[in-house]
Amino acid sequence: MSTITVRLAAVVVTVLVGSSARADELDGQPVPQPGYPQGYPQGYPPPQPYAPPVYQQPIPQGPEEMNYVEGSPIPYGYTRVEKTRKGLVIGGAVTLGVVYGFSAAFAAIGEDLRRTNETRTDTSAMWIPIAGPFMQIKETTSSTGKLLFFHVGLAQTAGALMLVYGLTSPRTLLVRNDQLSVVPMLSKDASGMMVMGTF
Repeated sequence: MSTITVRLAAVVVTVLVGSSARADELDGQPVPQPGYPQGYPQGYPPPQPYAPPVYQQPIPQGPEEMNYVEGSPIPYGYTRVEKTRKGLVIGGAVTLGVVYGFSAAFAAIGEDLRRTNETRTDTSAMWIPIAGPFMQIKETTSSTGKLLFFHVGLAQTAGALMLVYGLTSPRTLLVRNDQLSVVPMLSKDASGMMVMGTF
């Protein structure tokens, strides 16, 4: 028998003896199942991966919005926001638009009457908003007409003041955070976050 054959036989015997010894050690011990770590007792549910607890901040109890007094502390759960005065904007725009429409109609009728020589009164000033009715007072000798033009001019002035004040003087409010949403804001010159809400 050659030396190579003897060595090969010795290797085979060593592998077989080692496998038999390993089988004797595992004899009677449960084989770990997939999902179970080594040494974890069998028959129990496999351990679940740990998930950190989710903490949800409580929703503040209170009105959806409150008036803000300058310098006072902001309560928990509220954000200070600027709100356009919608009532003044809508009221001023409607008042100015309706009354100016009446003035424009009066000016158009007056121009038609002048073309047919039924009157010599110049009513072109009524095309000018706000100042036009006051300018028209000088063009009439009727006391009723002067009073009417004065009130028309006064109404247009009031509507314009309401509109301008509503657009340029927003109210400062405290709005509950769950009524707001924060969205990213991107522009050519700056980026950041913008708070949005429904008022």
